[in-house]
Amino acid sequence: MGLLDRLRRSRRAARLLREAEALLEQAEALEDAGAPHDDVAARAGAALRTLEEAEAAGLRDHDHLCLRRAQALLSLRRPDEALAPAHRAARARPYDVDSRLVHARVRLALGQLREAEHEYAAVLEEFAGDPDATRGRRAVMLARGSLPLEEDDRAEDRAAAADLLIAAWRTAGAVDPRLRALREAGADAEVIALLQGAIARRRAGR
Repeated sequence: MGLLDRLRRSRRAARLLREAEALLEQAEALEDAGAPHDDVAARAGAALRTLEEAEAAGLRDHDHLCLRRAQALLSLRRPDEALAPAHRAARARPYDVDSRLVHARVRLALGQLREAEHEYAAVLEEFAGDPDATRGRRAVMLARGSLPLEEDDRAEDRAAAADLLIAAWRTAGAVDPRLRALREAGADAEVIALLQGAIARRRAGR
């Protein structure tokens, strides 16, 4: 393959990656807005196909490709499949916040709380006060049936953590069984109320 052909393939791969990232942003915005999953999945599925085209076109940054693939699979509610690419991206890019947070979200969706907590803690160690990692750490505590007990913890912070946890559980199709398991384990009543509030907000599209 000549230099000109390689340049063309490289440009095409970069363009396809940008297209996939735009589709992922749309999918995540729809998901955050409580849109029907079919609408979210349509964007995420298109993103996944576009990423495959980018790889076939010779995209060289495979770790970045893994990160975006994991995001697409999360939006498609396939966290089991998202784990391997998310783990690779996080290990290859330990100082990249997005990679660590996506990996943490996958672990949270799968109910692997120790691993999720480790990823959130790793981000906070490097970037103290990161809002997404702080919210994720609170979500892990709620998943264990405990209330976050930070000094600056506010009601809206707890609600945001509950929203994150319910979104993760929805990704795994496990909202009802995990909420039931928390009740049976004697979780704090306020934790259950927070999670029920998050479920209600999701249903109302807020």
